[in-house]
Amino acid sequence: MGELASDFSGNTEALKQRFITVWDRNLVPGCLSQAVTAANVVINKHLEHHRHYHNTRHLLFCLAEHSQAASTMEEPDVVELALWFHDVIYIPDATDNERKSAELFLQLAEGQLPEPLKKPVSDIIQATCHKALPDTQNEAYVLDIDLASIGLPWEEFNRDNEALRAEVPRIHDNLYYEGKVSFLSSLLAREKIYCTPYFYDKYEAQARGNIEQFLLSTAK
Repeated sequence: MGELASDFSGNTEALKQRFITVWDRNLVPGCLSQAVTAANVVINKHLEHHRHYHNTRHLLFCLAEHSQAASTMEEPDVVELALWFHDVIYIPDATDNERKSAELFLQLAEGQLPEPLKKPVSDIIQATCHKALPDTQNEAYVLDIDLASIGLPWEEFNRDNEALRAEVPRIHDNLYYEGKVSFLSSLLAREKIYCTPYFYDKYEAQARGNIEQFLLSTAK
């Protein structure tokens, strides 16, 4: 999961401090920071009991990937803020998690973060439904990081598949795997799964191999 995830694993205080740092670095001058309140909301949401994949482990993984790639980004804080909030609302089977996550970000950012920052972050959060290719470099980094675990070694890729399945126990296997196969097949059909050179070089080959192996296993 990377150095950051290892450092922060099980340590919500360290996680909170990272959030406060990026929030306060972008704070509207002269306003009283509500970073602690916002950090508590975000972290507590990721600790909800129904989350087996979309939890602090996934958040830590995303932040670790961000740290390793930040030097290649033009606006790393925009990317990081979007990562913090992209799964802040997660209700299994809901179709509006991304929209509600963006709304919560805007609510917490009101009077705290500058207007030119809020809209791009909100737009990126909503794009993490992965229904379209990214429109901007910042969006490309967030979408690539959100999909980065697909390019992990097979054992870790499969562990994440099991965690995702555990989040929707009421869905019948046939229906669940039909949707899973459809999504992964759509990624495989792209010219590139990862849109940034950094993540393409790091994960593309393994991700394609994992998807092909998964599709073969489900076809049996």
